[in-house]
Amino acid sequence: MGCNREITSQEARRVYDVARRIAAEVGATIGHARTYARTYNEHVSKMMLWVDKLKDRSIYAGTGVLNKELKGRVDKDGNIYSGTSFLNEEMIGRVDNEGYIFRGTHWLNEKIVGRIDSQGNILKGSSWFNEEVVGRIGKDTKGTLYQGTSCFNEMINEEVILKMTPAEQLRGLKVYSGANWIDEKLEGRVDEQGNIYRGTSWIDEEKIGRVDKDGNIYRGTHWLNEEIAGRIDSEGNIYKGTNWLNEEKFGRIGKDGTVCQGTNWLNETKIGRTG
Repeated sequence: MGCNREITSQEARRVYDVARRIAAEVGATIGHARTYARTYNEHVSKMMLWVDKLKDRSIYAGTGVLNKELKGRVDKDGNIYSGTSFLNEEMIGRVDNEGYIFRGTHWLNEKIVGRIDSQGNILKGSSWFNEEVVGRIGKDTKGTLYQGTSCFNEMINEEVILKMTPAEQLRGLKVYSGANWIDEKLEGRVDEQGNIYRGTSWIDEEKIGRVDKDGNIYRGTHWLNEEIAGRIDSEGNIYKGTNWLNEEKFGRIGKDGTVCQGTNWLNETKIGRTG
């Protein structure tokens, strides 16, 4: 009996020591960390603590009180919603307890677009072959979200979890034509719902199409007359065509928003940008 009590006591001390260490690294309470440390190893426990920081939160655009605007939320189960209220919100994906970030409305159509690692980094990509760091979760109590590849270029941006794919990153941006800032001009914009408008202001703009959550590009003014014209893939490549049988690469959108025309880097030229 005494031996069993000693083993139990040693295990409790070990769990406490691990919980205290990972709580300090993640910015969580020891009690919360101990919940996972009892069952999982240190690596998994840290990752699950970072995931918990994402859950049950509202997501805002803007960095201050004056320019904050609600853009979506993550519920307590990890489901990710885009929208400004329960009246117009739509589920766009989820983050699971293993840290994987999915896009899709249910398990039948969802796909992996990224993950959260044990250091709190937010990585974009479908596997470790093509993943890259796009942000991180802060150690502070509310888990501030940062966008950037390192501490040298990161900035606070809660929308990083809403805009993981090139198609999502287009939303809310203006579209410019031109090879450089000298000759560029405003051509239109993409709104937060993915609708594409041509024009320089709301006075003269007209809807010419839309890009959906999966990156499909449609031409038309509404769903009655729209037709598919192309798509944007997960790497930002732009294709023209109605399906994979007749599509051809037109260009690409770079990580910095640069829009290039060409079939590969040998013949591509800059034709505009988003911003």
